[in-house]
Parts: sequence; structure tokens; C-alpha cells
Amino acid sequence: MSFATAIATRDEPALADSRESLLAASNAAVLVDAAAVAGNFQQMVRIADSIGIPMDDDYASEVKPTVDELELRRFKSAENSPP
Repeated sequence: MSFATAIATRDEPALADSRESLLAASNAAVLVDAAAVAGNFQQMVRIADSIGIPMDDDYASEVKPTVDELELRRFKSAENSPP
């Protein structure tokens, strides 16, 4: 969980720590798989943003606190997302 959180929040020191912890608790294959899943998720989000997949009003209101907390509007791709 700390590895995924560090990736999502772009916390470089936490990412380094969580990467080492994940490697110590498992093995290199698990670390590579976790990084690949995170990379694929980022890819899918970018594809969805670029083609303009709409969010319904209920979902948009649910995710707004998370968008605000993570300051997701700071990214260029946010221009393609509803306010």
C-alpha cells in the first residue's frame, strides 16, 4: 500500500523507502509486477483523459475531494476533465 501511495502522491523519498520495504518483504519479481501495474494504471488514465471519457455528476461529486486533496488539477491533462 505504501508503494502505491508513494507513486500516486509522487513522494520520491517515500517511494524509495517503500520500494526497499516491498523488495525486502517479497522479491524482485513482485516489485517489478507492482511497478508494472502502477505504470499500466497511469497509461489507462492518460488514455481515458485524452479521449474525453465523461464522468457523470454523481461520480464527479464523489471524487472532487480526492481531486482537490491530491491537487490533480495542476496537471495539463486536467484541461480535458470537467470542473
